Amino acid sequence: MGAMLAAAGSIRADDERLATLRVGTEVYSNVTVTSVSVTDIFFTHSRGVGNAKLKNLDPAVQKMFHFDPAKSAAQQADQAKANALYNQEVRNSPPPKRPPAPEPEPELQQPGTANGIRDHASTEVYSNVTVTSVSVTDIFFTHSRGAGCTGNEVR
Repeated sequence: MGAMLAAAGSIRADDERLATLRVGTEVYSNVTVTSVSVTDIFFTHSRGVGNAKLKNLDPAVQKMFHFDPAKSAAQQADQAKANALYNQEVRNSPPPKRPPAPEPEPELQQPGTANGIRDHASTEVYSNVTVTSVSVTDIFFTHSRGAGCTGNEVR
């Protein structure tokens, strides 16, 4: 049997090998125990990896891994208290602040033809307009009398 060390509330099994391991009605074969804690056993087996509560193992296997029902129950009670405190803290904490939504990108128009554009810098209305380019603040265009720009008040 491999050497076993007790440290910090857990027992390490140095690759303890078992032909089979029965957990309740489940039977695992070709088992290699990777670690053991006060409450659980962790292992690999022929179909993958697994873990089980030591309290659910046969008494002979419990003894092999130094299972102590009192220590196990105390550990599980401590964990249940810690889980309850954590859950209470989560419920009582304010929700995280969301960053402000980014400003929407200005909608840029594609060059094309429009029936009319009003130059907001003046009261002039242009006809037979073809948009040649668009910036965040201006629309550049040609019209029936030449070329133009809307200035800084694109709406």
